[in-house]
Amino acid sequence: MIQVRRGHRIVGFWLVPLEETSDGLAARRPYRLFPYAAPWLADQDRIRRRHVMQMLVSALQETVCMIDLPLAPGFVDANGAIAAGCFAEWRHTHTMSREQWSQKAEAGFSAKARAHCRRALKSVRVEVLEEATMFPFDLAIHGDEESVQRRRHFALYLHARGSAIAFVARDGLRELGGVFLVQDRETVFLYHMWFDRQAQSGVPCLLVRHAMKWTFEQSRSLRLDFEGSILASVDHFMSSFGAEIQPYAYLHWGKSRAQTLAGILSSLDIEGRVASDCRINIE
Repeated sequence: MIQVRRGHRIVGFWLVPLEETSDGLAARRPYRLFPYAAPWLADQDRIRRRHVMQMLVSALQETVCMIDLPLAPGFVDANGAIAAGCFAEWRHTHTMSREQWSQKAEAGFSAKARAHCRRALKSVRVEVLEEATMFPFDLAIHGDEESVQRRRHFALYLHARGSAIAFVARDGLRELGGVFLVQDRETVFLYHMWFDRQAQSGVPCLLVRHAMKWTFEQSRSLRLDFEGSILASVDHFMSSFGAEIQPYAYLHWGKSRAQTLAGILSSLDIEGRVASDCRINIE
């Protein structure tokens, strides 16, 4: 953890995930346990916030060989990181606030999403999965075995402490899909979701609908974060529920220009992204 103090007062701190690499210590998430990794800044004044952010990033750069971290929706002080030499990539998630839900609820769904929900409701029911260990994380998480196991362990830890809930979609005794929700003091996160691609259409829409209804009708959370994706197909799907796009910065930095460009390229090469003819020469 990095802190910035002004006198005896803490005006900024950053809890940074670290990973040992062949090039040294890297500021990045070895496993995607949390969706965001933004610092906390105390000041309201934008100039002071920028200065504190730059100090946090500069201190981190003295310790690590690279930075590969997402900030968070609503965190608008990436300019301090850019001033310190980081490249900020624009990513986004989708969110729905309690106020938005109260105004439009399911009327905000696209016609296609509403039709899928109606079709699925004829034969599918969604209910709480009482035994969270039965949630098939291997179907919901794309990654190597160790990554799946780490994220499963963390999800079950959150569930055990009352910060998560799992739902399953069933057609009779057959399980057709599920969703795993995690919550903090203000936000519910659509953490994991899976569905049987051979099942009747509408199951994914029904699961998202249920996540929204539980968030705003049974929990006290202020918003639902759909965990947006840079993959076009997922992005289009999440956009069909009336949620708003919320941008956030994703930081890339390396000790050398080549390392920084390599980080940018690794983002461009994420499986499922639309192929680009852009080429970057690293010398």
